Amino acid sequence: MKSLALPPMEYEQVLNECLSGIGSVDLRNLYQSFITEISVAGNQYMSAANCGDYTVLPQTIASRGTDPVVIGSICKSHFIKLYENYLRNSKKPARAIYDRILVSSNGKCPYCGGIGHTSTLDHYLPKANYPQFSVLPINLLPCCKDCNTGKGNLVATAVEDQSLHPYFEQNHFFNEIWVSANVIHGDPIGFEYFVSPPAHWSLIDKRRVVAHFNDFDLSRRFSLEAGVGVGEPKRLRRGYFKNFSPEVFQQILCDGAENSDFLLNGWNRTMYRALSNDDWFLNQEF
Repeated sequence: MKSLALPPMEYEQVLNECLSGIGSVDLRNLYQSFITEISVAGNQYMSAANCGDYTVLPQTIASRGTDPVVIGSICKSHFIKLYENYLRNSKKPARAIYDRILVSSNGKCPYCGGIGHTSTLDHYLPKANYPQFSVLPINLLPCCKDCNTGKGNLVATAVEDQSLHPYFEQNHFFNEIWVSANVIHGDPIGFEYFVSPPAHWSLIDKRRVVAHFNDFDLSRRFSLEAGVGVGEPKRLRRGYFKNFSPEVFQQILCDGAENSDFLLNGWNRTMYRALSNDDWFLNQEF
């Protein structure tokens, strides 16, 4: 929904900063012994991202109560703790990296297009399944709690099921319209949001935006936002624009749909597009 610039720090830099917060010499040496192999895994992630196919990356499948080895002698729990205890921990040096990534979206969650305020980091590939990427910066996305908890540990098993990755997606996901809405007539006015990608997109890209919309429950969440947001154009229609013709009011709504402060596929810009095309709404006096 919103693209982000790649984090400026390298994987090995983040690893070393995390290791600097480890008090146990033996534990620190364990990570240090395999830092090259961990960095190689990070390069594999970058290659997969550049190809747009994360399904090629190896998952860690573990039954309950087990702690499988992931890289060298480093177990899944070691990687999880590296994130929980040394990157996210506010008392450790690497927390500065965590915070730097967290603020990179200017407070707007990239998954839902800014409905929620960024307050946590999400692992695009869940650390439960891909522990080797627990502190990989390009796998860490600033997001809101609703998107983080709603997505959970979803793992795509096919390319077309992958949600959008704000660091790596091609420009057409962000500069072409693929979200639409219908106005539900009545009092209160409602909205039905749905995915409508351009016909020239590939089938995989069309399915991916559907997957993204479903993974983050955006149809419902956008509808809730618009149910409140429609109050502003209604208020203006009752007041300042009361005596304007439906055609003039339509142009005003079209101008609202071009507001550069709104994301192209965000709930608010899509709401204005829907209202400007709805004859019932244009002819209401409210």
